[in-house]
Amino acid sequence: LSHNGDFESLEGYASSAGLLLNDQLGLWLERVLHLPNATTGDSPKLAGLVQLLRVQGRWAAAVRLAYLRAVCRLPTDVSAGEPLSGAAPNSFPAPAHWERVWAPLFEAAWVEHAAAVIRPLDDAGSSSPHRRPSGSHSSPASAPHMGHFSTSGGGARNGGSARYALNLRGISALRDALVSQLASAEARERLHEGAGAWEASTVHALVHHAVRGFLRADLTTALTEALSRAHGSFGVQCHCTLEPGVVVLGCKGQPMGIAFSDSLPLVLFGSEAAALHVAVRADGQPLTRQLDLDETGEVVRLGPVDALEQGRFTRDWRKPAATGARVHTYGLVIGGGRLQPRAYSL
Repeated sequence: LSHNGDFESLEGYASSAGLLLNDQLGLWLERVLHLPNATTGDSPKLAGLVQLLRVQGRWAAAVRLAYLRAVCRLPTDVSAGEPLSGAAPNSFPAPAHWERVWAPLFEAAWVEHAAAVIRPLDDAGSSSPHRRPSGSHSSPASAPHMGHFSTSGGGARNGGSARYALNLRGISALRDALVSQLASAEARERLHEGAGAWEASTVHALVHHAVRGFLRADLTTALTEALSRAHGSFGVQCHCTLEPGVVVLGCKGQPMGIAFSDSLPLVLFGSEAAALHVAVRADGQPLTRQLDLDETGEVVRLGPVDALEQGRFTRDWRKPAATGARVHTYGLVIGGGRLQPRAYSL
């Protein structure tokens, strides 16, 4: 992740005490992630926040984030109620707790319900009811991972991965199964000390957020939430090893532009206009087309066509600076056909 601007604070929770200044956010993330933070800058905090929020396909990370959303009420819940400081204790469960205690429960339910949740699509984007994700009824290790699953004889265009949609009835059945397993106070207490006292609404919220995160919280969703909660100015780009070939760009109070060509396999992006006008072609000319993100707040994903069918949320028309012609950015393929942008307004 690289960031141009100032990350001042984060709206962590609803109350006034939930606003985390940058240094407090670093101390909070140290406890949640169980990772040291020796830096004083704001970009590492933003990187840690995106790491926390990017949970698609990982049950331990998804349940950890759901716990922060559904169970915790204040930033000091991770420091045994003491004000966040270098000397404050860390009362938040370690990563092994989520991996060894909670993830197996959710993974087992996922293996049982995956075939009903994932709806494979053919190359035209239509449902393929007779083609199931490989491993959907086998061991957890071979169960399909969100964001990517393999097919036998698929012929998918997405770099060997098939595209898919999510079945809402299947998601509802998965949630119901998990809530049923957590309905007993004794069962919850065996998983987590104090969980036996949770109200039913807390259990439902935990399951809802864990399932939604596991299914949808990719890098784009993570950066979108991070910037929507953040105060300051941002021109940011980030990559993730879990999504090779993808870069997510975001801006809020800062410019961010994308330069591209209809034919060249090259895309430039940056918060400085001069960076987009450098000579890159054999004739000494720059890339001829440009899209500027909305400085009031926007996030754009650039990468191979997303495996998960997201649907169309808005009629997003743009006027690239070089041509003045209107371009519908939904489904626009750039960079020699290798990249497809997906944009969200903040």
